[in-house]
Amino acid sequence: MKKSILNIISLMCCLTIMLTATSCGNNAKKEEIVVDGIIPLISESELILRSDLIIEGTVSEIMDSKWSNPNNEKGENFRNILQTDIVVNIDNYLFGERDDNQAIVRIDKGEDENTIVSSDGYPDFEVNEKVLLFLSRDDSDIATDEDYYVLTGMRQGKYDLSESETHVRVILSILI
Repeated sequence: MKKSILNIISLMCCLTIMLTATSCGNNAKKEEIVVDGIIPLISESELILRSDLIIEGTVSEIMDSKWSNPNNEKGENFRNILQTDIVVNIDNYLFGERDDNQAIVRIDKGEDENTIVSSDGYPDFEVNEKVLLFLSRDDSDIATDEDYYVLTGMRQGKYDLSESETHVRVILSILI
């Protein structure tokens, strides 16, 4: 089910990109691509059950965005999505563990020299931001063998710990 939901969302994203994309050329103005769609709402319990890693951490770096298909190969099995890797220093493991104290979170939005891709499906991150993250291994059709995670439930998998929202405390109490 997880894979089919991700495939549907990915298909919607591709269709949106294809419909809104224009030629880049050497224009001074960047091409803007807006990706939007419907994200199935999942409960906090489902968020926990679907996650491979749940951490509290601090965003240490936002890497340069890169295309998932940099050679721009063509065919029905090739998609090209602008992605950004977020490096998070792990302060506390709530579920799962890693050999080191960093995790890379890949989101499907970003900016390069020619293009800006925005998406309501993925949250923004800021360096030094304290976060609670629900993370899963990428099982999408563009997954690579790199060591990274994606947000479980897309934007639903990130909570800003600087906010004193009740639902963040409730989720933490369930996990601890």
